[in-house]
Amino acid sequence: MYKKILPIIVLITIVLTGCDKYDVVSQDNENYPIITPFLKGENKEVVFYYPNSDLEYLVTETVKIEIEYEKDTFEIVARELLDKLRIIGENELISNKADLIAIDVVGGTAYVNFTKELVNGNMSESEEALLLYSIVNTISRLESVEDVQILIEGKDKSTFCKYYSIRIPLKPSMLIVNREYMSPITTITQYYDCLKNEEYDKIMTFIENRNNNIDSNMLKKYLINSYGNIKYYQIQKYSIDKYDVNMNVEMDIRIYFKNEKIKGDVRENYNFIFSDDKIKLVRKIK
Repeated sequence: MYKKILPIIVLITIVLTGCDKYDVVSQDNENYPIITPFLKGENKEVVFYYPNSDLEYLVTETVKIEIEYEKDTFEIVARELLDKLRIIGENELISNKADLIAIDVVGGTAYVNFTKELVNGNMSESEEALLLYSIVNTISRLESVEDVQILIEGKDKSTFCKYYSIRIPLKPSMLIVNREYMSPITTITQYYDCLKNEEYDKIMTFIENRNNNIDSNMLKKYLINSYGNIKYYQIQKYSIDKYDVNMNVEMDIRIYFKNEKIKGDVRENYNFIFSDDKIKLVRKIK
């Protein structure tokens, strides 16, 4: 009889001893086992990129933000950035109604979904670039993010506001940080102004010829045959794929010639390179 009771007593003792360790199932109890993988109350250093007061370039600011749960880092940073972007100096860059819908990171790409109030068709090209790369640069600095895909109301858009393509995820650009924004369209305009004024030799100043593989005389003959007698031109619309060392511009242009001939709306693609603090034309893609 004694032999049958002894194992039962030992079992009860073990159970009671084990219960002493986590006697109260409460997160406030110091013996409560840690089961969450997220950090609580951690101060994280976050680098924000946003325009200077005159909307000329991006500046940086390192801020310590308290993160309750690690998984909330992306949303907290995105919302904090929106607050910084609402008023820049005396400029209202985005609407107070602009808001974040969601942000998710998949395979190194951050999918950032905003309400439609973020985009404004009246923005200038430089303002659009500053807003776009404020978001891309800031989010790209977060852990596990390599590039950023911006969505509006959950949908892909071909252009962000009017000038910059967001068809594919964008990587950060340091060219716009502490350096005044320069438009590739300025180079295109100078290029066509030279054609119109028949200043063919001057065109070479807008073309990257680092390896001296462009024969200026051959180029001049080509330009005279193709673009001689331009009366004036109109750039209808254009899309810039990114603002980086290498960039591409897709443009619709209408050319009027002195003989009244209209070339019509022509779609042209241009490759550019940032070189010697200038944006230079590499080549035109036919």
